[in-house]
Amino acid sequence: MTGKFFASSNFAMVYMYTAELYPTLIRSTGVGTCSVMARIGGAIPAPYIALYLPNVTNAAMPYLVMGGAAVLGGCLALLLPETLGFKLPETLEDVERMKREQKPIWKCISPCGDGSEK
Repeated sequence: MTGKFFASSNFAMVYMYTAELYPTLIRSTGVGTCSVMARIGGAIPAPYIALYLPNVTNAAMPYLVMGGAAVLGGCLALLLPETLGFKLPETLEDVERMKREQKPIWKCISPCGDGSEK
């Protein structure tokens, strides 16, 4: 149940974060394209991993592959620009500025930070 809770909460948050990254002009197209690619990426390899991988190796291998992909995706998300303290981007130049002026994630979550940095 705990894993299902975190999976569903991440599923809800990914749309919000994706919408914050795209400028207004292409926001709906960008979110829709990312959603379609995520569905395709999850639907194509999942049956093969579930059906064929346990026969080749041990029975826990599908769980390790899918869990490892989730952990890798979470680690790669740390490379995305931080949106804390920025307005939603209106143009592609705003996205480039947000990427240039981003702060490290540990400055955003640090309890010792005074929050005065932009």
